[in-house]
Amino acid sequence: MSNKIVFGSIVRNLVNTEPYLSFIKNAEKFGHKISALIIGYNVFADELILEELNRYCKTLAFKMGDIDSFLRSFPNCSLSKNELSVLIGEQKYNLYEKLSYGTMRNNVVLAALTFGADFLLFFDDDVSPKVLMCSDKNTFEFQEIDFVGSHVSKIKDNDEIVATTSDYTGFYIIPHIDFPNLEDLLFGLQKENVFSFISSEENKKPICAQNISRNIRLTTKILGGNLCLDLRELEFLPPFFSSILVMGGNCYLGRGEDTLFAPIVKKFKKKCLDIDLPIFHNCYGDFPNKPDFHHQKNLDRFYLACLGWTIRNPFMNWIRKNFQPEFDLVDDSERYKKLVAGSEAISEYLNDYRFMHLPVSSIMSQKQLRHSIARFNTLINNWKKVQKVFSRS
Repeated sequence: MSNKIVFGSIVRNLVNTEPYLSFIKNAEKFGHKISALIIGYNVFADELILEELNRYCKTLAFKMGDIDSFLRSFPNCSLSKNELSVLIGEQKYNLYEKLSYGTMRNNVVLAALTFGADFLLFFDDDVSPKVLMCSDKNTFEFQEIDFVGSHVSKIKDNDEIVATTSDYTGFYIIPHIDFPNLEDLLFGLQKENVFSFISSEENKKPICAQNISRNIRLTTKILGGNLCLDLRELEFLPPFFSSILVMGGNCYLGRGEDTLFAPIVKKFKKKCLDIDLPIFHNCYGDFPNKPDFHHQKNLDRFYLACLGWTIRNPFMNWIRKNFQPEFDLVDDSERYKKLVAGSEAISEYLNDYRFMHLPVSSIMSQKQLRHSIARFNTLINNWKKVQKVFSRS
């Protein structure tokens, strides 16, 4: 019997058939049958777009955080409304009109489980089923790849693998910048490992795939926008989780909803695999133009990314301490001092004093760590019900 392969994606507003049609046609080109495309949206879904997508693939869309919308698309869900309320974050949605990234991904995972999917392949709305290649003459070309087959085959080939992932080609989320205290900023954001690359001339160009044999390897870092989950092994798959922060009357989302994922999989004695399939990510939406901070949308995206890292870090450090003892954690006070210096410097460099909020965000996120841990433990306990209901074993 053939496996049910499902695409999953989360989006704020569904107003375009791309990249969905590209992924559907890519799967068809390489001989893969996609049983459904599941889209969780935050605000709005255009009915005409849904009709068009349905011409190519069964498309199921629902408003995330809304139980009634979920049940209209998935009426056979065997979880109660109370259980769904906890798992898909309806209460948080009503309060802030926002869901954490982790909760949004869990919305789609639950939808895929209800649909009866065997494999769920996540991709984001700003990626494509192709990789960016660069020539020696600094010209770019795209190479189409077998997105579905590359992921699913690696899971089928090894019983220990329950998730496959990879990075991206295209411009990195932190563009080329070089100013005094850049190293301090990255250290404070816990991104110090990319300092050499960020400040180098190499980062003025997009990241390209290499014409060499692929470096397939085990990983403890997954990326939610280029990911395949083996839902047949649900007992070994944790839920996604990420922190949120209310600051100045606004709700901000912590990045890294995949932070806890691979470490817990490893604790279950299962593995995640980086298949070295770096699909194209149009990070700032301007490719092939370089990211330019004169455009407000680019500056906003970069600021929210930095803020998201400061919100993420306290919980990520707790996860590492409890699940990844091999990580050498740095003293929090040292990181904070560097973050203050780096935030002041980048505020002046970009003439955007929102970046002065980063140290405040860091302190507030650290203070709410106990609350985040409690939310995480509640989610894990509720996830056990999901595993019991949908388990194949």
